Amino acid sequence: MKVCLLASGSKGNSTFVEINGFRLLVDVGLTLKDLIQRLERIQITPSQLDAIIITHEHYDHVKGLARLVRAYSIPVYLNQGTYHHLSRTLKQAFQPHLITTNEPFEIAREILVHPVQTPHDAADPISVIIQHNGSKIGIATDLGFVTRRVGRHLIGANLIVLESNHDEEMLKSSKYPWSLKQRILSKNGHLSNGAFNNALSKLIHCDLEAVFLAHLSEENNCPDLAHRLAVDTVRKSDHPQIAIHVGQQHAPTPLVEL
Repeated sequence: MKVCLLASGSKGNSTFVEINGFRLLVDVGLTLKDLIQRLERIQITPSQLDAIIITHEHYDHVKGLARLVRAYSIPVYLNQGTYHHLSRTLKQAFQPHLITTNEPFEIAREILVHPVQTPHDAADPISVIIQHNGSKIGIATDLGFVTRRVGRHLIGANLIVLESNHDEEMLKSSKYPWSLKQRILSKNGHLSNGAFNNALSKLIHCDLEAVFLAHLSEENNCPDLAHRLAVDTVRKSDHPQIAIHVGQQHAPTPLVEL
């Protein structure tokens, strides 16, 4: 299993996953040009992609979807709520493979995907859990809090991609309007660094190899701060060897192989 965050942040999100030769993207929040450039960094071309999973309809997760699927005819998996709220232009670009939230499906032979209901201000947002041959990857990048359901599915993962969006004090003292601050801090908003580390402390186990911090705010967070807090959480556990990676907006992370 291989994972790379091609882009992560409020301006665009896309995660590359490869499992037993099956290659997929979770979200396409990059322009086609930028996506091709990021994929080249890990020696992949769009023609090698086998599937796309869309977590929700927000622009920073679907920006390049229409052009990508028109150019390369890649199957797109998403739920009815998300599909319904896409723009007309996007809907005309592909025939969806409709999935049902909280019902696992086999996206390829022996590769099981769990689309898990997630609290965020979108139509029917999901986290994505991918399992193959006893290994598990969990991707939860836009959520106001880690619900029991999401937490239960993340437990036992070998690699976790989890949102660490903002530092609460930085956000509260920022120039954002109060209404936007309330949205971000709400239970349908985004995870703070503190919430991320609280969740991480409960998810650490002996077979967790790597953690990616995702969807960091460029205005209300600091990558070094978020990284340091995550490293501290891991060091306080019984498994300090867990690798910590920070997703970036303008460059891909290393391609991590389990």
